[in-house]
Amino acid sequence: MMSFVYIDSPVAAIHAEINSVRTSPDVIAIVIKVPPPNKPPAGAVTFNDLECTVDDIQKISEIISKMGEKSKLYLLAHESYLRKIGDEVRHVHPLKFLSVALSNPYLKSCMVKFRDDYFKWHNFIIDLQDALNAHSSQGNVSKYLNDFAKTVGVAPEAIQKHVDKREWVEMIDYILTH
Repeated sequence: MMSFVYIDSPVAAIHAEINSVRTSPDVIAIVIKVPPPNKPPAGAVTFNDLECTVDDIQKISEIISKMGEKSKLYLLAHESYLRKIGDEVRHVHPLKFLSVALSNPYLKSCMVKFRDDYFKWHNFIIDLQDALNAHSSQGNVSKYLNDFAKTVGVAPEAIQKHVDKREWVEMIDYILTH
């Protein structure tokens, strides 16, 4: 087999090298075979597999820290910005969102600060409760509870009763105080 190769092309040089090698079909098959990635079966996604990028973590951290550190006046003046970044992390599973905040000592202390402020807490918890209820209705909260509890440093049994009753505020309060 004759092929024309332009020497100055790196791709052509590789092509020429491949054409010049005489190998058996078995060797070529071994070289070409690529094992499929180890993906969990559909529906078997673990808590650690839930999407939460570095960018998501930064945005969650910004929301929580501003809620804890900034005044109500500041939050009102920057409400549209905070809602915008909140919308950008809406795809993050609510337990994953909470794990970012509750497993970081600084962010957890920020949550403790704004937990006692009705204005801040109410605006924060409304969307979070809606997301937790929606995921719970789909069976996507209980299956992640053990790993979530381990991540935030509490016993799963201690928050299971709150999850079963969809008592999200009580669940978060328990984690904040333990």
